[in-house]
Amino acid sequence: MGEVNKGNTAACSNKKQASILSFFKTQNNKIKKENSMKDSNDKPCEEKENSKLDILNNFVCPKIDDNSFGTGKGIDGDVKADLFSNTNTFDGSEKMDNNKNNESVKYENNGYIMDNAEVSTEEDIIVKKKRKIILDSSYDDNYDSDSNDKKKVKGGLVKNQGVDNKLKNLLYDETKKGEDILINNNKESNNKNIDIKYVQRKKVEDNKKSQELDCLRNKFLNLPITLNNDKFRLYIEQYFLYCNSFEFPKWIQPQYIRDTNLNTPDNPNYDSSTIWTPPQDHQWAIEYKQAHYTPGMQQFWKIKSKNFDKIIFFKMGRFYEIFYIDACIMHTICGLNWMNGEQKPHLGFPEQSLHLYAKKVINSGHKVVVIEQMETPKELEQRNKVSSGPKDKAIKREVNEIYTKGTILHDNMLSAETKYIICFHFDDIEDIGDDNTGSQTHCNFGFVVSDVATSYIAVGYCNDDESRIELRTLLAQLCPAEILYCSKNVNKEVLSIFKNIPACPELTSVNSFPNIIASLDEVNKYFENIPKALEAYKEQNSVICAFGGFIVYLRSLLLDKKILKFCKIEFYDLFKKDNYMVLDATALKHLEILETQSGETKNSLYDYVNKTCTNFGARNMRRWVCSPLLNCDKINQRLDVVEFLRKNDHILSLIRLKLKKLPDIERLLNKICIQASQSERGAVFFDNIVNTKLKEFVTFLNAFKEIDNMLIEINSIDNEEDVIPTRLFEITNTYNKSSKNNVKGNYPEIDQITNEFLEKIYFDGEKEYKPAEGCDEAIDAINKKEKDIEKELNNILVDMKRVLKIPTLKFVHAKYKYEIECPDNVPKSFLKEVEITSVKKGFVRIQNEEIKNLVEMLEDIEQEKKDAIYPFFQKIFHLFYEHYEKYVSACRLIAELDCLQAFAYVAVNTSFPLTRPILHFMQSESNKSGDNNYGDDLNCEIEKDGKMDSKNASKEKKPFLILENNIHPVVATLMPNFIPNNIYMGCDKEKETTLLLTGPNMGGKSTLLRQTAISVILAQIGAFVPSTYCELTIVDKIFTRLGSSDNLFEGKSTFLVELEDISNLLKQSTKYSLAILDELGRGTSSFDGTAIALSTLEQISDTIKCRCIFSTHYHLLVEEVKHNTNISNYHMSLSIDDDQEKIIFLYKFIKGICPKSFGIHIAKLAGLPKEIIELAHEKSILFENVTDEFCKIIKYKNIIRSLLKASDDTTLATMFQKYKCEFA
Repeated sequence: MGEVNKGNTAACSNKKQASILSFFKTQNNKIKKENSMKDSNDKPCEEKENSKLDILNNFVCPKIDDNSFGTGKGIDGDVKADLFSNTNTFDGSEKMDNNKNNESVKYENNGYIMDNAEVSTEEDIIVKKKRKIILDSSYDDNYDSDSNDKKKVKGGLVKNQGVDNKLKNLLYDETKKGEDILINNNKESNNKNIDIKYVQRKKVEDNKKSQELDCLRNKFLNLPITLNNDKFRLYIEQYFLYCNSFEFPKWIQPQYIRDTNLNTPDNPNYDSSTIWTPPQDHQWAIEYKQAHYTPGMQQFWKIKSKNFDKIIFFKMGRFYEIFYIDACIMHTICGLNWMNGEQKPHLGFPEQSLHLYAKKVINSGHKVVVIEQMETPKELEQRNKVSSGPKDKAIKREVNEIYTKGTILHDNMLSAETKYIICFHFDDIEDIGDDNTGSQTHCNFGFVVSDVATSYIAVGYCNDDESRIELRTLLAQLCPAEILYCSKNVNKEVLSIFKNIPACPELTSVNSFPNIIASLDEVNKYFENIPKALEAYKEQNSVICAFGGFIVYLRSLLLDKKILKFCKIEFYDLFKKDNYMVLDATALKHLEILETQSGETKNSLYDYVNKTCTNFGARNMRRWVCSPLLNCDKINQRLDVVEFLRKNDHILSLIRLKLKKLPDIERLLNKICIQASQSERGAVFFDNIVNTKLKEFVTFLNAFKEIDNMLIEINSIDNEEDVIPTRLFEITNTYNKSSKNNVKGNYPEIDQITNEFLEKIYFDGEKEYKPAEGCDEAIDAINKKEKDIEKELNNILVDMKRVLKIPTLKFVHAKYKYEIECPDNVPKSFLKEVEITSVKKGFVRIQNEEIKNLVEMLEDIEQEKKDAIYPFFQKIFHLFYEHYEKYVSACRLIAELDCLQAFAYVAVNTSFPLTRPILHFMQSESNKSGDNNYGDDLNCEIEKDGKMDSKNASKEKKPFLILENNIHPVVATLMPNFIPNNIYMGCDKEKETTLLLTGPNMGGKSTLLRQTAISVILAQIGAFVPSTYCELTIVDKIFTRLGSSDNLFEGKSTFLVELEDISNLLKQSTKYSLAILDELGRGTSSFDGTAIALSTLEQISDTIKCRCIFSTHYHLLVEEVKHNTNISNYHMSLSIDDDQEKIIFLYKFIKGICPKSFGIHIAKLAGLPKEIIELAHEKSILFENVTDEFCKIIKYKNIIRSLLKASDDTTLATMFQKYKCEFA
């Protein structure tokens, strides 16, 4: 069996090639010398020519014709017979029969071994070299066996005549002549007169054939299907890399390949997911029958024809086998060794390693089809007996599972993060009208979001615009593992967005989705009534079509019955603007909410707060961070729990200790429900699958027993000082319990249900789980039959003890089950009546016919038990499903508790000060876009202990924000000496809500902007804020423009990306929003940038009036808004050392204008050459003088404008006196 490479044989192969080249170089010189001395009429005889041909064909000339291996040219007859001796192993029945008495199949570890270096598809010369190396290495390893020096061929032992032994004779030796070296394998030949022209001719032929291969390879690599389809391109590359090393049947060779509709790859309608395979009576099937078209391989080709773009794991006995291009890909990804003595690419791994290798293949961007054996050899034999038609030679096999990146169910293939799959369907293209030609693509779309591992399915609809901000936000929130879409429904712009997601999802394209009628029919197949979530979107055809396409895709993966039978269709609530703060894709990226700019989770805001103890708690935390709350009541309920746990660290420690012991109950719950859909045995597994499923069920139930104990302990702790918070009481108490404030618990009553299910499963205390006695009549009957037979066997043993008068006789299970072990001095007459099955020093082990019959009956009963367990599964899991909603509710409550204790843990274990935020509601109002109608449900109690009491707050209309000694939590964790700052907006200390920020580069402006937004997010998810005091009006949306970033794949410059973000802000922001803008306009000329920045700033300050911090280096902008009473100027302070011409950053946010940006000083820090800095300084002074004059013009213009607006002479006189000094 193939295993992971442990040795590097490539180096050895390279040494052999070097030896060959060295020999030919030496030999060439000797021949030239001899030819000059011999008679011109002497010619090599035919026998010498044939001898050279036999040697050179094995290592010099690669065979590329169709029958290079089939004809066996250049291969010894005995070796050839050995090569073909294993071809019949592809007949499943024979292989299974061979394995019947042996529990496992043994494979030789030696085989083709090649270097796993990545193939460069751009450099042809690299491919040529690799092809040659693989060729030499494969020939070498094909005939050489590291573990066996001899092979069995035709019933006798012959010495291995592989290339290794030939090379030993060919290696250059100074003590021998070249002629003596060559004739070691053929002593009768006389090589004194080797014709070097023959060698040269063979080299020319070899080069010619290699060039033909390269031309053919380049032809296929330049086809449109190859350029647009990564899977097909990989097939072409792998084929031409290995075509000289292995034999491929004609129908899989590029020059003959067709899809199932007989289209060639150059046909626009070619379907790369299918491949045509010959029928049984086709001449190719007959030609390749011995190795490539056995009964077992016919099953492989039947399935492969429909799954050409997937990797096939083909079950044979206890092993999964991989063939042809799939094997070449697996060899590169997993490092598995080639099967020994095989003509075709072939490798494999044992049954228990399925999920390990499947995970590696899926993470490499491939899909996996798992083919399982659906019957045992005995069942095949019985089926053939009752069949009147042709007898099957191969065990029945079927597709059992299909793995894709977004549809994995198995725990050991999943990480803690959610693997979402999203299905999109965009609104149809509409005609613009008679006045305009062409058409316009709608940006609106419907979508389906699913986490298959938990059977979570949600639907939604988005009204998007040309910037695709809603689409980007959805993708940023979910980071999907797989995206499903219709190729005819998605334009190039959207496809470009899909391809450039940092998470690199698997893109699954289908030719068409069902239309609205067909989609509704699909829904009716699985749901008695249309789910409410779908009913709400019945008028949105794109949502229904997306759901229909999703159902069809699940059915193609054999997941429809597993997932749709138990799922609850929900609304995708993260887009509910009435409930959650809007954090679009730009904000999530710029603020590093889920991952940093480098694409890592570490040091993101999510990483900072994610101190959860369970995987399902961590997934819930991710949802919380993406969707801060707008409802003050709910936020304060969270904060109450966090504060309570912070003060009562013994309760916090208890909760963390208990939660750490829990498995992923959310995924286990889904797995258990899926098992209820299987009513009979499907695939044949050699591992104890029954025991595994029952163990998982018991693990799930025991987890809830632990949870029940934890909740009891929490409620039993006496705490007279602090009353248990409302939300914590709801989480930890059942419906029938009420608090002193008449608050009822929300936790479902499931403790009795859990105990009842545990009683139905028996555990022997070691490792075996089985149904408890009395739970299933069929299993009880089978167990009774088993006990009766075991009783008969014991009676036989007792009788034998009495007859032989040997009381020490006993049953052992060595070579066979129920062997009787007795001393070797028993009477010989007795041994003649029984069969000796095995021996041990001083003992013999025997069986008689009666024991054999009873053991055979036990084996049949064992299979009956395996078959009967599936109806038991279905019955017990259906009973469990009646309580499914209760367990789902319990899972969500425990996930919420995990998130709340994580907030408390952060508050307790953080070195810098954290404070509880004071939140004020948003007043109900409708803005021009209609997005702000929040209604009465958002009104909530106002904190009375803050700096703005409830009476004043109720009159206050301007939103405000107060952050004292505020820091960036992530940066402060990495840098203990972080400088805190006070930020006031719309309050007594700073009445304006728009702050214009100036300061030098590296002065801390961007960090200040980020920490302001992050503090607001922390406050509204219910966490403590990194400040000594925090009070704010609820923020409904956060808009950011930080850093400079372009989008080359979509053809968008930095400036265009900036303007798209600003456009989104101006269209969707309200007075309750928070805008964080850093150096707007830097992507274009100074004057254009200043003009756009000024217009945007005035629109925000005078019209929108939201809270905004606007940083800039445009000092013209500062002068222009100097007299705008809605804008306050702030800067990041610094100290200047004139003597050393250095600046010291103080990182303090203070009121006033920074005189300059000090770019020259930053240039010195960067180490620019002195002459460059001096020249820049001169130019800077010149430009500053020009700018100063321009600023004066602006100032005078503003003064004159103010004077002209004077209403009367008195006002004019007053203003003139005020501005007179400006003209002095």
